[in-house]
Amino acid sequence: SDVCSSDLSILEALLGPEHKEVAAGLSDLAFDYWELGNYEQAQLLFQRSLAINERLLGPEHFEVATTLNDLADLYREQQAFARALPLCQRALAIRQKVLGQEHPDVADSLTTLAQILRGLGNHREALDACQRSMAICEKVLDPEHPLLSDALLAMGRVLSDLKKFPEALSTYQRAMLIDEKISGPDHSTVIEDQNEIAVLLGRQSRWGQCLPEEHT
Repeated sequence: SDVCSSDLSILEALLGPEHKEVAAGLSDLAFDYWELGNYEQAQLLFQRSLAINERLLGPEHFEVATTLNDLADLYREQQAFARALPLCQRALAIRQKVLGQEHPDVADSLTTLAQILRGLGNHREALDACQRSMAICEKVLDPEHPLLSDALLAMGRVLSDLKKFPEALSTYQRAMLIDEKISGPDHSTVIEDQNEIAVLLGRQSRWGQCLPEEHT
């Protein structure tokens, strides 16, 4: 973070505080603070980046949508779902208008929206957003693309909440297969998938609903 902060200070000195490269640097630094768990500082940096891009590029530019989506995802991770929802909805609307209904960035926003709606308890709407995201991914992306894995993982969680355990299991397993092919069997994303399956199996045992056996 210190190196990035120094680089950002140099950029601001050279270009002035209202420059698109400064906005990009603010977002990069926000991700650094996010990774360190300093959500408050990350939020402030995203907000500064957003304000610069809105002034420079206009309120409906795709770069504005990117920062809105990032900020919404930050709030989602903090379980501040009510704050995340309008930001994500705005990002989605901009992306649909500027990039088209079937752009991968639209799928990305739909997956984020699904996670937020799930957090708010709107599981049917969350499931619909997952399905829309998956439909885009399956149409325009490689069948082993990480955006499809993200959508599958989000859908698995919604299906688990709805106690649709067999459907959730097959969805998680599909996500895990994609992640294994992308990153290898020992990657953190694959471990996350395995953890989701373990949680699902624990929930299933409590509810007494049979799941199909895994085939090796």
